[in-house]
Amino acid sequence: MSSHATDPDLCEIFPLFFLVVSDCTKRCFVVVGQTVTICRADVIFVMDTSGSIDSSEYQVMKTFVSDVVDQLDVDSGDARVGAVTFDSNVNTADTILLNEHTTAAGFQADISNLPGTGGFTNTGGALQYVRDVMLTGTNGDRSTAPNAVIVLTDGRSNAGPDTAVSIKHGT
Repeated sequence: MSSHATDPDLCEIFPLFFLVVSDCTKRCFVVVGQTVTICRADVIFVMDTSGSIDSSEYQVMKTFVSDVVDQLDVDSGDARVGAVTFDSNVNTADTILLNEHTTAAGFQADISNLPGTGGFTNTGGALQYVRDVMLTGTNGDRSTAPNAVIVLTDGRSNAGPDTAVSIKHGT
């Protein structure tokens, strides 16, 4: 794992897809040339493997996820990471739950071995699965850590339920 910078001057906040965490200390890391403040967090990557994602694009996606995880403090337990892939369906057999890995290296190894599948783009189904299955205490979600869900896709959902998924369970 890369070391964290602690210089407050380096802690400028930049958006990173849908990553939003609050109440963080001044611990920073660099992602794709940008500095993002991060703290204790449960981070889930939702990865599109539909037919419109070719193998080179999928490899770029997996490399990006690995690079982000390399900057999170997974090994100390400050960050927990999980991932799910989707196409026409959620690929539940390939899901990596938040409580599955205690090291960045173990998670990265699993990410590198995730297969691409093809099919349509069921983003709504994937987000519903994240909410209903992955973001539960049983599967490693912590009430003491903010959740961040990073969706990696190339376009609009064209299969499954609406993409808009409520944040609260049951609403």
